[in-house]
Amino acid sequence: MTGADGKELEPLFGPGLTGMKNLGNSCYMASSLQSVFSLPVFQDRYLTSFVIHPPTCTNPSPATCFECQMSKIADGLLSGRYAVPHVPEPSDALAGSDTEAPADGDKPRVHFQEGIRLAMFKALVGKDHAEFSTMRQQDAGEFLQHLLEYIRRASKSLAVDEPTGIFGFAVEERLECSQCHGVRYKTQNEELLSLPVPVRKREAMDIEATPSETSAGAEARTTYEQDTNRKVDYQPVQLNDCLSNLTSPTETEYKCPACDAKVTAIKSTRFSTFPDVLLVNAARFQLDGWVPRKVDVPVIVPFTDLDMSPFVGNGLQQGENELPADEEDAPTEPQFDADAMNQLTGMGFPEIRAKRALLATGHNGAEVAMNWLFEHMEDPDIDDPLPVATSSSASSATEPSPDAISTVCEMGFTPAQARKALRETGDSIERAVEWLFSHPDDDGSDSAPAAAGRGAEKKLPGSKDLPARYRLKAFISHKGPSVHSGHYVAHVWTGQADSSGGGKGGWVLFNDEKVVRADEGEQAAERLSPFAYVYVFERMRE
Repeated sequence: MTGADGKELEPLFGPGLTGMKNLGNSCYMASSLQSVFSLPVFQDRYLTSFVIHPPTCTNPSPATCFECQMSKIADGLLSGRYAVPHVPEPSDALAGSDTEAPADGDKPRVHFQEGIRLAMFKALVGKDHAEFSTMRQQDAGEFLQHLLEYIRRASKSLAVDEPTGIFGFAVEERLECSQCHGVRYKTQNEELLSLPVPVRKREAMDIEATPSETSAGAEARTTYEQDTNRKVDYQPVQLNDCLSNLTSPTETEYKCPACDAKVTAIKSTRFSTFPDVLLVNAARFQLDGWVPRKVDVPVIVPFTDLDMSPFVGNGLQQGENELPADEEDAPTEPQFDADAMNQLTGMGFPEIRAKRALLATGHNGAEVAMNWLFEHMEDPDIDDPLPVATSSSASSATEPSPDAISTVCEMGFTPAQARKALRETGDSIERAVEWLFSHPDDDGSDSAPAAAGRGAEKKLPGSKDLPARYRLKAFISHKGPSVHSGHYVAHVWTGQADSSGGGKGGWVLFNDEKVVRADEGEQAAERLSPFAYVYVFERMRE
């Protein structure tokens, strides 16, 4: 097997270097799992489970036990027992696909791995999901979030430690009225940072006249752009610039309770806490005839020292006047999933349309909402204000169904917690579970939040410690015009970072069952990281 530059790739074998067999459009799953299991917390958690869980497992079928499946994956990927060259039989269909003909009579034939098959895991984790249960290509970023949520549910049902807390952090939203200059702060828990990437085209150039056709930009350019006989070149952008744009103040309309009038408010978002592992989803999308297409904007990412400290929020400051609380019967807007909103607005949809679509589709994700928008673009009320509900009416909302309450309780929550979470999220079981994990101190009592008052401060995920410096640990790359087509691969750094971001280790490319060195050549991490879709940063400790 050779790279795009014609040089032969060096296959790797051994512990932590096991590939995964492609089951048919399953590369999104493989690249996500390789990235997650590169983290020591996940390695320790599920390798330990591989030893202690099977003897005590009460599930009669390991195929339907998530803990069994995850511990088997940990052993399969990390033990090294399966990371061995595939030895094809004469009749083996793999014989012609995993070998390279020798360049001369003395050069041995190169064999790659067969890869472990995760058919049972894929069936289990995708069960009852509208997209992940199919054989279609999926969004690796969405699958990663789905996987983390599945891990939380499964761990809670078994009353065991769950490792997803390393991704948790809180963002601080600050709103300032431009008239009275009163301010309001609120925090929101997150575990994946959806980061819009500005799209600025360079002047189009004829493909044949371009001398550097083998450059990283040309290699990563989408099939769609190549097929239309044009070369679209985009201005590179620094990751720090994307973060600065995200945290910069913007203007928004706001009903100020102090002024009792609609005013222009200044809104800004910063970080209240920082996670141990920072997941960044680079949102590179552009609408082309109302069809969202991925665009290859190079994002320059620091490998050894991403400093998030400049983006920290400071909370209410001395001299600032906090805006009064809204009236209890004031109109309230439903809660919207921040990631889904970021994806939809990043595709160019106005905020009001994105919210209307999420409401109309039962908060079932950005893709379902996007399809709804395409079907209702000509609706006369598409840009009308959203219907609002008062807090009193919300508290007296229709009681959730017993089946929904029972389902949430099976995940380890009390009936009171399940009932309140379902009411807060429109009777959506999936969103109710997410709400419960983001409100761990809420016992389900309707009076608990009010009684707590302003003096009670909920524990936020992540850490307030500074400096908040990170090193790139892994990234998931995608080739193709849409995240729902094409191909995903993962790059993983095998070392452990020291306080300066250095450390011994090298980069490895996981391309389904093929595992090769990626320190140089066309597949080098440094060459392909500007076009990655999901980045995994590990925090460096002093």
